[in-house]
Amino acid sequence: MKLSVIKITGIAGVLLALCFICVFLFNSSSEKIFPKTKDVKYVYGTYHEDIDEKWSEVELDTVDHPFKMTYELSRATRNPFVAGFIARKEHVVSLANFTNHNALKINIKAKNGMRIPVMLTLEYPKGLKKKNGIDFPLITILKYIDYVEEGEYQIKFEDMIIPDWWYRVHRLHKDEVDLDKVVSVQGVVIGSCSILRENIQDSIEVNSIEFYTENSNLLYRITLLIGALLLLFLIIRGIRYS
Repeated sequence: MKLSVIKITGIAGVLLALCFICVFLFNSSSEKIFPKTKDVKYVYGTYHEDIDEKWSEVELDTVDHPFKMTYELSRATRNPFVAGFIARKEHVVSLANFTNHNALKINIKAKNGMRIPVMLTLEYPKGLKKKNGIDFPLITILKYIDYVEEGEYQIKFEDMIIPDWWYRVHRLHKDEVDLDKVVSVQGVVIGSCSILRENIQDSIEVNSIEFYTENSNLLYRITLLIGALLLLFLIIRGIRYS
């Protein structure tokens, strides 16, 4: 029995829809870690550059706002910076399971900042050590947000990098770090704008943070594959019945 082009197209559409459903059911996950009104498992904090005096000023408001960091960078050093963090509480295993997700969404608002670093601190499984026998340190991965306006910004893990300063501090080479071994997210760090001048007050507010699985690339590949198979089938059918 010969199949019409309309029937073939309909079958392809059904297969494509089923593929999309399967991808979302079996390869999608979402985990909102901040803010949480119940079972809060994180603590807040800030830090600044390591100098003896006239360091950058930073304050963190978690009373009237879930997370609001107000800061002013110092003139006393060539590389002033501050950062605020949301980290797991003591005795809590992690903020999120790193292997279950491949991206995060962060809802953020800045007063003057335009290039804002967002960092994740990640942990190797217990027992894994460096070549010298010392426990492997927490890994920092980084992505700069090009801030335009208040709202949600999406960051794929594959776009985040381990900064050069991390390798220098921990005396490690790039080939010694394997992110596929990472299990847990220990903290989220929001840094001061990297292009802000000194003595200008800025504030950065974080309204929500969510880890999720981003499937657009996979869906795109599935669509191309089914489209190619459909086209091949139509070509073969045309040749066969010509």
